[in-house]
Amino acid sequence: MRKLNLLLRLLFLTLLVVLNSCSDNPVNPVQTDTHYFELLQNYPNPFNESTTISFVISQTSFVNLKIFNSEGNEITTLVNQSRNAGFYSVKVNGAGLSGGTYFYTLNILTDSATYYFKKQMVLIK
Repeated sequence: MRKLNLLLRLLFLTLLVVLNSCSDNPVNPVQTDTHYFELLQNYPNPFNESTTISFVISQTSFVNLKIFNSEGNEITTLVNQSRNAGFYSVKVNGAGLSGGTYFYTLNILTDSATYYFKKQMVLIK
């Protein structure tokens, strides 16, 4: 059931991005902003071997997605490049990591603003 809810949410977010890009009257899920950005919770969480981190951007932006350990040390950079509007998923392999709590951050730089998101994930070994 949880997987179905996640798939329905992702479908909805993808539809919002498509509607935003092809309409004179864009759908704005955030009333104060003309663009939509979201970092989704990784799935599965907690995870053992691998997990997937997904995000949505509604306009071409420079995207930086990183993982940090619980002490704030950077573990890896997953994305560090310009991306077109859309829904993106990145698979994370936890094979080289020890069990524990990790944080992942998404920085989005547009022409007019910078957006920052942070979420927590748990690796079980």
